[in-house]
Amino acid sequence: MKKYLKLLILCLMLFSLSMTVQASIEPSAVFPLEIQRQVVACNGINAAIDNDGNAYVWGYVLDSFVSLPKKVLEGVASVDVSTDRVLLLKEDGTVWAMGTNLGGVLGDGTSEDRDAPVQIKGLSHIVCISAGNAENIALKDDGTVWVWGCHNNLIILPNPVEVENIDNVVSVSAYYNYTLLLKADGTVWYWRYEDNEDHINPRCIEVLDHIIAVSSGCWNAAALKKDGTVWEWDIGYPDEDKKLRKINDISSATGLSDGANIMIDKSGDAYLYGDISLNKDGGYMMATEKPTKIQKISDVIQLYSGGFATFVKRNGEVWTWGDHWTETDLNQPEYRYDPIPLKKNTANDTFIAKMPTTKYVLDRPAEWAKDEVSEADKLSLMPEGFDQWYNYDITRKDFCTLVVNMIEKKTGKTIDKVLADKGLTVNKDAFNDTGNSNILAAAALGIVNGKGEKLFDPSGHITRQEAAAMLYRTAKVLGYSEPQGDAISFTDSSSFADWGKDAISYVSSATDKTNNLKVMNGMDGGKFEPNSHYTRQQAIITIKRLFNVQ
Repeated sequence: MKKYLKLLILCLMLFSLSMTVQASIEPSAVFPLEIQRQVVACNGINAAIDNDGNAYVWGYVLDSFVSLPKKVLEGVASVDVSTDRVLLLKEDGTVWAMGTNLGGVLGDGTSEDRDAPVQIKGLSHIVCISAGNAENIALKDDGTVWVWGCHNNLIILPNPVEVENIDNVVSVSAYYNYTLLLKADGTVWYWRYEDNEDHINPRCIEVLDHIIAVSSGCWNAAALKKDGTVWEWDIGYPDEDKKLRKINDISSATGLSDGANIMIDKSGDAYLYGDISLNKDGGYMMATEKPTKIQKISDVIQLYSGGFATFVKRNGEVWTWGDHWTETDLNQPEYRYDPIPLKKNTANDTFIAKMPTTKYVLDRPAEWAKDEVSEADKLSLMPEGFDQWYNYDITRKDFCTLVVNMIEKKTGKTIDKVLADKGLTVNKDAFNDTGNSNILAAAALGIVNGKGEKLFDPSGHITRQEAAAMLYRTAKVLGYSEPQGDAISFTDSSSFADWGKDAISYVSSATDKTNNLKVMNGMDGGKFEPNSHYTRQQAIITIKRLFNVQ
């Protein structure tokens, strides 16, 4: 009992923000997310997956102390832990659990504690798992969320049930009494364990958008935006929306940790940030106005912290830092001030983790888009990898891939033959930041241009006005005649760039002969919104409509 009391006190004191890991995500290329965890820790109980897919646990499991990682399950893709249990996601999409089973929290239909993993019935096609205080969360590949365990005193869920009124979820993060859900449109939703309701009721945090990763905690939560900035808020009831604050001097974050407010930047360095962080000289807590680099650790691609921090390096090595619980003193952990490698066995071999696996959550097209997206797929206008993340902005590279594929399908020729027929050749030295064949072919055809100084910015996004220009140039490459219909008159035409006016006129007058829809229509209020970003589903649909113009 003293041990658990001590753990609770440490949780509340030391770790203001206890976040579920999000693996390395490049802000300029926000899809797909890597949402599976290879190493996790939570106040004395730890789990990791080695490079052969075997799951190991160590620390306190059912009040027994395991000093070195102990193998418990094979074929594992992801793990998560709470203070008394371990969740394991196998590569086949099934979920397993072990540990304390008070009130049937494991979800195996019993209340028996389990010292070995048991399968949770009723779950399949799972891509992400997260363990909260007394409830467990699973995300299916269709974007639905499933929960079991004890939500509050009013809701006891011995078996997994689907959460109503939420869909298109791409990531979940549960810790202590707070659960966050990230939707494909970049919005963030949440619920609390303490919500005094007889059903789970996800609510949107209206002030957050363009989010690519979320992490929940005891008292704080955080979100990573596409631009690499990190935002945090207090988990106050009921008005966290009013407490959103940006972490200063962070503009290149690629991942968030739980525990001591740790982030990774593009170079693989780890930093402490936020209001409360671990500190060698000031005991356990100090305020950090600016991010502080953690020394003696680099090349980090994934991290997790809950009681002590764990880092997965680019070479697969697992390193640990912070509280280190030992069997000799059950109530007082040894504190490690410098990160050190995790030892797998008595031979002191370093634990090599399984590399993070990219798993796709099937973000479905919006209701207005699904029929035309389906038609584009039937016409083979969607290259491999385009059947997901429809709501995210398309990159310049991916737009070139769509365009080149469409030209090949329309002409029945390879792009090399199209270029040869026009007497054109690819300049392989056109850009210093890409050698992508589709980009170089589109550039040779005059469909796309660089951004100066031999840079193309392949991961950059395109605006609606730029999309119109590229579609117009593609029509010219295909030899399309000028459309006969009238162009749409937009209320914001005064904001069009001179180079975009003819293109916007073309795409808003050229018509898909299969459904009589313009290649590009307006937005709300009769506007074209030339500088708004262009999503993948919009790009797929306009490519399909241009394909059907003539």
